[in-house]
Amino acid sequence: MSSVLRVTALTAAAVTGFLVFVAGTPAHANTTFANCAALDGHVFSRAHNSAVISESNTITSLNDGDAISFTIRYNSGANGTVTGAITIDGATIFSETLSFGGGGLAFGVYTRNATYDPPADGTNVSLVFTTLPFSSMEGSVRFTVSCTPGSASAAPVAAAATKTFATERARRILEDRPDRPRYIRKRLKALWGDDADADETADTLTRAANGHGRTAAVPPRVTPNRPFQVASASSNPPLTGMAARDATVRAASYRSDDVTEGCGADDTGASRLSCIDVWTEGHYTRFTDRGDRDGHFAVVYAGADIHLTPWVIAGLMGQVDWMTDDIGSADTRVEGIGWMVGPYASMRLTPNLFFDVRAAWGLSDTDVNAAGVTGNVSTERWLVTGQLSGNFHTGPYRITPEVSVEYINEKLDAYTVSSGAQIAAQTVSIGRLRAGPEVARIFDIGNGMTLEPRAAVAAVWDFNPPDDVTLGNVRYGNDDFRAVVEAGTILKTESGINFAISGKYEGLGVSGFDAYGGYLWINVPL
Repeated sequence: MSSVLRVTALTAAAVTGFLVFVAGTPAHANTTFANCAALDGHVFSRAHNSAVISESNTITSLNDGDAISFTIRYNSGANGTVTGAITIDGATIFSETLSFGGGGLAFGVYTRNATYDPPADGTNVSLVFTTLPFSSMEGSVRFTVSCTPGSASAAPVAAAATKTFATERARRILEDRPDRPRYIRKRLKALWGDDADADETADTLTRAANGHGRTAAVPPRVTPNRPFQVASASSNPPLTGMAARDATVRAASYRSDDVTEGCGADDTGASRLSCIDVWTEGHYTRFTDRGDRDGHFAVVYAGADIHLTPWVIAGLMGQVDWMTDDIGSADTRVEGIGWMVGPYASMRLTPNLFFDVRAAWGLSDTDVNAAGVTGNVSTERWLVTGQLSGNFHTGPYRITPEVSVEYINEKLDAYTVSSGAQIAAQTVSIGRLRAGPEVARIFDIGNGMTLEPRAAVAAVWDFNPPDDVTLGNVRYGNDDFRAVVEAGTILKTESGINFAISGKYEGLGVSGFDAYGGYLWINVPL
């Protein structure tokens, strides 16, 4: 009876398999591999009770010199047949049916091997694994792929991965820039008008400009409608022209208590020119792109500056940045660390207008792992930025619009990857225009401390965009417009130590791209 049941079961399985086959061959969802390196290690297997009998794949780029090999593992513990076949670019490179028991092969595992050498470079090459319905009730087949890239195929992938990385890193450096104008952040109250002390400070500073010991008339309050009206000594004509402008900006830059505290100030209210501020801030951003790219960027800034005049700050800053960039479909990972250093200046042009400028130069070192080969590339880079910021009030709120122009250039040296392929030198440059407002409100929280919650939004346009790069059948670097939103708060202590924390999102207006980040900032006067 058991023999009858066994024969019946085998017959039913064969009939069912035949009906599935003739009704249409089901297949796995089409899988796309960027290149030989991405294909390496792929496995397709099928057991006797699986309805899926084939798998269709596409190799985006297959180069002459790539070497593909297949291991086909048959297994059965019951009578019947097991079939496997491999087709590449329409040509069958392997097909075999094994018959187990009943005078055929003994039950167990049998291994077969096949190889394929691409006849020439190809794109969108098809790779299909097929199995006929098994008559064996315990049959299975497993296909394992090994692919070794040839040296010719490594060069374009490594070059594209390197430039894609450098392009995004340049964008990150521009976006994760030092926080706002230094003058504004160094002297937070400068934005709020110092209303309680503006008259007294203007009077004190004007008397100092006209000579010690003379009395001065109390001036009209400095306002945006009267930006250059300052106090004048009663025995002297009022200051005019640039002298009036200098005294006005100086008056707007200092509170009366500033001119009597340390850091080189004297009782005439000369200034705090010998006060040095040391500051540092750190940024971190994670970005994803087109659903198959994952990257991380971090940068730490440190700088020191001093007042050259009450309305001009100059200093030196340096940065160290690090970034990783993984693109799964292209099987690439690029990681780099770099530094830049240079001068900067921040100035108050009028009580409500600020200007910042910065220049920097530096080097970086980048490791590339692409298409199964590795390499290291050195780069030289520089940037210049200029930013104009305004300042307006409406009720208890501050509105600080800004517009900036930024330019960065990075030259990637030629290098050789581990396969011996030569990667030519490349250059990445981005010119950017950025504009948008910051809105804030200040709160006195006691003990001489203030808290300033703030929010900002900016539109970004790359008027000199980077070149597009195609990697893993995806174009990168072709998004010229985007928007950034940011929110955070600043804490200022009575000692002059300032802290800031902020979070942001970048990617509005860019399809498939998201970036989340934030930064911490601290300023310490010495």
